[in-house]
Amino acid sequence: IGLAAFCGLVYLGGWPFFTFIAVLAVIALGEYYSALQARGMRPNVALGWLCAVAILYATQHTIEVYNLAGLSGSDRLTGANVEAEADVLQLILFVLMCSVAGTLIAQFRSKPGQSAVINSATTVFGVVYVGLLLSFMLRMRYVDLPSLTGFVDAGPLARRTGGILFTVIPVWLGDTTAFFVGTLLGRTKLAPLISPNKTVEGSVAHLIATLV
Repeated sequence: IGLAAFCGLVYLGGWPFFTFIAVLAVIALGEYYSALQARGMRPNVALGWLCAVAILYATQHTIEVYNLAGLSGSDRLTGANVEAEADVLQLILFVLMCSVAGTLIAQFRSKPGQSAVINSATTVFGVVYVGLLLSFMLRMRYVDLPSLTGFVDAGPLARRTGGILFTVIPVWLGDTTAFFVGTLLGRTKLAPLISPNKTVEGSVAHLIATLV
């Protein structure tokens, strides 16, 4: 059911898909910041959420402008559209600078013994690692993979979902394979201090499944 719902949102695209990605970003950031708080760090959670969603919104807004103008992926790389992409990049950089400034200002309210640098750095890293990287999911939704690979007769389902599914399905297969192989055959710990449950056997299985 979850996979079907995901494919449906990818097919729809637009603001419904943006909403899904934004909710996903908030959840992922919440888990990241919770893990940091469990270790005694104090990232600015609200500011991180706000900046991540702002980056996603700026990306989606640009995509909608292109769609209203009837521009294809190749058309977006010419003329004034390059300037539009530059404007979005400047806006994203501005959001990142605001996240840096906001976290530093928030440290005036921090308790004694807390590191302002660590709290600020972890907040901004979450915005980049989650918000900025997920913004590429919004762009990949509009990558017409069949056309790029020469399948000009592909239907609308393949054209709308190909770019996303080409990335998501191999990762999902790799993670699933790594879980079962690691659980059944895993003996050698890969990085016990970072992720105690990961094994070398599971990692190798993940790589093979993803490539296949």
